[in-house]
Amino acid sequence: MSETNQLTSNEVITLSIFSGDNNVKLASKLSGKTIQYKTKKPSTVTGGYRRNFKIMEVDDVFESQSTSEQCVCVYVADLDVEGAPLKYRTLHVNRIKTLT
Repeated sequence: MSETNQLTSNEVITLSIFSGDNNVKLASKLSGKTIQYKTKKPSTVTGGYRRNFKIMEVDDVFESQSTSEQCVCVYVADLDVEGAPLKYRTLHVNRIKTLT
C-alpha cells in the first residue's frame, strides 16, 4: 500500500504517514477514524498492549512538556468496552499504530 495524504474510508495507515504533519493536518486525519493504540503497560481492559478507539473529535494537538513527544487530546469511544461512555483521552501520536 502506498502512503498518501488522501485517506479512503477503508484504508489502513501506519504511523509514518503522520511524520511532518502540522497540527491541523494531523487533527484532520484523526477525526472520525478508528485507531489501534499501543499502550506503555498492559491494559487492565484487554490484558494486552493494544487498545481500540473511535476518535469522535480532536480537541488539541500539542507537545508533551515531560517527553517532548507529540500528543493529541481526543474525545473517544472505547471499542474494547461495550457500552463505555465517550471520554477524553490524551494519546501519544507515536503510539497510534493503525488508522481506518
